[in-house]
Amino acid sequence: MDERIEKRIERKAPVSRVWRALTDHREFGEWFRVKLDGPFVTGQVSRGQITYPGYEHVKWEATCRKWSPKGSFPLPGRSIPK
Repeated sequence: MDERIEKRIERKAPVSRVWRALTDHREFGEWFRVKLDGPFVTGQVSRGQITYPGYEHVKWEATCRKWSPKGSFPLPGRSIPK
């Protein structure tokens, strides 16, 4: 079984702003309601805690596979219940 959730959202923001929100762990957290333990590092697991009301008990983790400046940011992730 494929374990993933996909969601599409549209924001009125310049590409540079979206890129910053996807690659800076603090801004990523603001947009996606997760408090990350630290910045994204290629090949390493990033961990954090969901901050969305009612889901604060859920842990979050993902691995950044590679960086491509202002191009591609594959970040497979999952939420892990406590």
